[in-house]
Amino acid sequence: MTKDNSRTNVSEQIARSIFQQAITQLLQWAGAEVPNHSQDFEHSAIKQVQQLLNWHTAEIGVLNLLFDHITLARGSSKTHFVPLHIIEDDKPAIPYPRLTPPTEEQIKTFKQAVRQDLSPQVQLHWHNLSWLAIALEKYGSCVSYGDSTVALIDLVRITTAIATAISNHNNQICLVAGDLSGIQKFIYTIASSGALKSLRARSFYLELVTEEVVQQLLAMLNLPRSSVIYAGGGNLYLLAPSGIEAQISEKAEEINQWLY
Repeated sequence: MTKDNSRTNVSEQIARSIFQQAITQLLQWAGAEVPNHSQDFEHSAIKQVQQLLNWHTAEIGVLNLLFDHITLARGSSKTHFVPLHIIEDDKPAIPYPRLTPPTEEQIKTFKQAVRQDLSPQVQLHWHNLSWLAIALEKYGSCVSYGDSTVALIDLVRITTAIATAISNHNNQICLVAGDLSGIQKFIYTIASSGALKSLRARSFYLELVTEEVVQQLLAMLNLPRSSVIYAGGGNLYLLAPSGIEAQISEKAEEINQWLY
């Protein structure tokens, strides 16, 4: 096994293990049957980051809006709650925040949905990282874990991103940022004829370019998708191990030449 393949394997195993733990927590909270699979992969980075983020005391609960905790001179003192919902595969509804927390009956209904929909599939896809990530996003975006303002899926993603970044025992991470310049000129400098169609096409092209850059960086650095903090609108941010400046510079020059 080459060094790169070994690195990729460790990163994927770390990500898979963390997502498996989170799925297990969600199933236990819902009173569902937990998969009869042992956590067959352990890494010091996982324990280190989970201890840092207080996983050992975290519990699943109702999710509040983080913006309610931002105090402004003329701000609102109301508390908003994220309704319990499962993200649909087709045309998902927008779960607008509410001023009342989910009722006991709504919590019971949501738990039942987790047991009926998620539990039977977990046994089949327990080692499929892509499926675990999608499943946790569908069912874990509306509940908190630990802090009431942090969604379960978000805590799992940031835990995975940090753990994979420090898995080489360097304990130092870096933030990789990318920005495509000239976006406004590229998108909005269009003829009046067919303007809407051209605007959509150029916006879609921009998203494709951003996604292509992200995929190339992940492949080069041997990192899972969970290492991406944000990607959209011509901007991208991801967490990576330290000491990759030369690789990033070389890749940036390569992408610039390709775009040119």
